[in-house]
Amino acid sequence: MNKKFKFLTVLLALVMTLGAFAPFSARAEEGTPNTTTTDETTKTVTLHKILMDKDAFSKFTAGTTGKDGTEYDGTSIGDKNIDENKNEDEKKEQYKQNIANYFGGTSKEIAGVYFVLKFADDYKDQDKQGKYVKRGADALTPAEPLEPTDDIEKAVGGLTTDSGLVFNTSKLEGNFEIDEIHDKSTYKGTVEIKDANGHKTTVNTQLTDNKAVPVKITLPLVNEKGVVEDAHVYPKNTEDKPRIDKNFAEDSDLTKAEDGKPVNKGANYDNYEMEKDTANARVGLEVKYQVKTEIPAKSHLKEAHWDDRMTEGLTFKQDSLKIKVDGKELNPKEYELDVREDGFDLRLTDKGLERVNGKDAAVTVELKYSAIVNEKAKVDIPDSNDVTFHYGHKKGEGNTPVPTNPKDGKIKVEKSWAEEVDLKNIVIKVQLYDANTGKAEQDEKTLTMNTETGKLEAVWEGLKNDHQYKALETVYDKEGKVVATFEAEYGVGEVGTITIKNHKSDNPKPLNPTEPKVVTGGKKFVKTNQDKTERLAGAEFYVRDGETKDAKYLVLSSNNAEAVKNAKAARDKAYKEYNSMTKEQQDGPEGTAKKAEMENLQKEYHKLFMENNSKYEFKSKAEITNFDENKSVIILTSNEEGQFEITGLAYGTYYLDEKTAPEGYAKLSGPVKFVVEKGSYENGVQDPIDYVKESGKNDAQCIANKKVSIPQTGGIGTVIFTVVGVMLMVGAAFALKRRKEDELEGLA
Repeated sequence: MNKKFKFLTVLLALVMTLGAFAPFSARAEEGTPNTTTTDETTKTVTLHKILMDKDAFSKFTAGTTGKDGTEYDGTSIGDKNIDENKNEDEKKEQYKQNIANYFGGTSKEIAGVYFVLKFADDYKDQDKQGKYVKRGADALTPAEPLEPTDDIEKAVGGLTTDSGLVFNTSKLEGNFEIDEIHDKSTYKGTVEIKDANGHKTTVNTQLTDNKAVPVKITLPLVNEKGVVEDAHVYPKNTEDKPRIDKNFAEDSDLTKAEDGKPVNKGANYDNYEMEKDTANARVGLEVKYQVKTEIPAKSHLKEAHWDDRMTEGLTFKQDSLKIKVDGKELNPKEYELDVREDGFDLRLTDKGLERVNGKDAAVTVELKYSAIVNEKAKVDIPDSNDVTFHYGHKKGEGNTPVPTNPKDGKIKVEKSWAEEVDLKNIVIKVQLYDANTGKAEQDEKTLTMNTETGKLEAVWEGLKNDHQYKALETVYDKEGKVVATFEAEYGVGEVGTITIKNHKSDNPKPLNPTEPKVVTGGKKFVKTNQDKTERLAGAEFYVRDGETKDAKYLVLSSNNAEAVKNAKAARDKAYKEYNSMTKEQQDGPEGTAKKAEMENLQKEYHKLFMENNSKYEFKSKAEITNFDENKSVIILTSNEEGQFEITGLAYGTYYLDEKTAPEGYAKLSGPVKFVVEKGSYENGVQDPIDYVKESGKNDAQCIANKKVSIPQTGGIGTVIFTVVGVMLMVGAAFALKRRKEDELEGLA
């Protein structure tokens, strides 16, 4: 048998065994004759990174024959049979088509994948085995003489271009490897996905499973015609993206605020962009959430980070977080957790990443946790819980946008950079969102330079002071294409200011599913006389869930209900005093001092509220110890303007049960019905009246009492009534007796 043919036969068997079809190894076994002469070398090895769709990738097998029947011989597949008479654009298209035809499906060559040259584990010099080849004159040329290095930054290597990566190999002889380095790669693919409603969005993909990686090659490379001077090798990858969704947990028993029907619950990847339900809630309610994230098979993540942010009406229940990978809980060494009142940062450690990387099948990470609806929840303004998943082949700096309140209806966004950036070639735009509703607020704005501060910024006006807002930036090039080379670190500065700090990054754009929301309601009342001409102070009411005797009473369940109620009363008093000031007073020292007092009292109230596990509940009289003296029972009392209100209730029907009537007025004969629903706090509906006299808003429900004309209790009036009554009764008895006597006389 011809020696060269025999060598090639052995070579092809080795290639198929390794599954490293693409590099067409020229490795010779020990003792096998090599037909090359000492001056024959492979001058260059061009590495082409091929991206294949999942179907083509799964069907591709080792061998030298492509899907179109073309034989690979170590030379360029893309350049085969190109008509030299074609123009350059036509040649490029033919090149791309040759690649697709050979590898199948939508296969294409991609740029931005980092490869590095190594001495093979069986390299002839044991001191160099398994180490990187040190670079010399440039990044793709080995040092002379050959040297090993453990420092990847000093190794021969670089990023692929859309026509490959050319290694200078003229001085190399023996067994080598070309390894893919994920955390130095910059490639980010894109794919368009649809949710269950058909809405489209574009997300980034990452390289996952691979074939012929690392590339194993013996130099010089030989085919049946002899040494290949300019060799070409073709390691292959497929790409995929993680999937994520967030929703109310599957064991939730919440109802929709809009119609009272059960909420849609359970995370579902198809609902990534679908608008989630808004649930009916009351203060103190525990809301359960579920986040599911699917990590693709054969992933190589160096970053897996979930950042959760809640608006101010929700407080993260810090002992509630459960983390599972494919149904098994993570141990504390497998993640880092930073908890806050408004959420948490969860990041997998290297140990944790081992649980999700390199698996033969996709891996599911499940997060389950709860939030408590707190006393900051505002009537009819939803509170949301937003999560962002940051992932990639490098550690990241990005986080979830942080909600904040406007100052005087304005929010300013300020921009900074962690590294020096040439601003001439990019445009930064920011979209403001209402963090409570999730809706875009006004138009996207382009950040411009403030010559006084030297910062890029934009300002939004006409915002609602009782809402929270968040910013989301997008960086574009001059042609309007998205530049995905930065990660945004969001923060808040002084009141009404959002900060964005950018870090250079090659990680994909974070995934941010739509979030479910909760909402509470409320109602305002005014106590008056029967014709509404007088407003009455001192009326006291219970709030009940029905009008029958066995209806339950609203209570503030708390470990220290009296302390919580006192803290709330002190806060409310300070708010009322501030609101009664003139604008000049509010803007002056007096107003500044009062605002500081209000802030401190709010913090104290919130602290006591959360520390004492406070929540609204309805309980029967039998369930409430010492009912008449129990401080947990909610009692609404009308002020000197007859005003009183209740907030933090779930939407529904309730009843006011009068405990004490205003002095000089008769107690109501029965419960008064009121309905809490969207808009009920600003609309009287039933017997409407202005909450603030002569405001014209009709935003409260009137509760009218009749004046007592005959005193009901104690005093001389009662004595007189009793005496007169007895006398009338005696007179009536006497008249009756006389009549009977007359009748008897008539019968005699």
